[in-house]
Amino acid sequence: RVQNVLVLGGMPTLKFQHVRSFSSEDPNNPADNLLSEDTFRKWTCANAGEKQASIVLQLEKASLINAVDVGNDGSAFVEVLVSRSGDDADKYEVLLVTSSFMSPAESKSWTNTNRVRMFGKEKLSKSVAGQKWDRLKLVCTQPYNKTEKYGLSFVKFHSPPEVSSEEPMDTTTIGAVTFGGFALKEETTTLSPGSLFLRRDKSDTTGASSVATAAAQARMASREAEKEADHM
Repeated sequence: RVQNVLVLGGMPTLKFQHVRSFSSEDPNNPADNLLSEDTFRKWTCANAGEKQASIVLQLEKASLINAVDVGNDGSAFVEVLVSRSGDDADKYEVLLVTSSFMSPAESKSWTNTNRVRMFGKEKLSKSVAGQKWDRLKLVCTQPYNKTEKYGLSFVKFHSPPEVSSEEPMDTTTIGAVTFGGFALKEETTTLSPGSLFLRRDKSDTTGASSVATAAAQARMASREAEKEADHM
């Protein structure tokens, strides 16, 4: 018998223990700001035009990573790598390939600097996401603008959803989820890994589904007409 599964509160957020290292930091926007859970407190590099800005965060314990939420602050690209305590300092695996957060035009005009992107499990490296990690390295680059400091406004890592096989499926309201200084609107359906992306894809295909349904109805009506003609 297939049991119903209840997702309890979505995907838990993994807790950071401390900042292990960073390439540089602006005294007004230090690396420790990314440890904050509730406020919009960004980390930026020390000098404008730095070739690369990176930070390594330590989790409280080695965990599976099911999703990553990144709040940008002027970076054109962000890559996420992972490692374990005890591994060589330079031994990292790519969890999330280099992803775009600002176009060249946006970078040069310094617009849309705080874009937020949420990467579900389907966007992460399957083999890497299937293992437990406790070191997280984020690498930011901004090759299109040499006059501004850049970095991140927040980052959140999520473990797989807590589930129970003893309760019936229930689509209950989940409270608003806060990301740094941003809050996502309250949802009335149970969230699952990557569901934000899936809902967007679904909305994009609604028109196509309607056309397909109409075509099927037309074919059925045609067959019924042919049957009636055969009996006349």
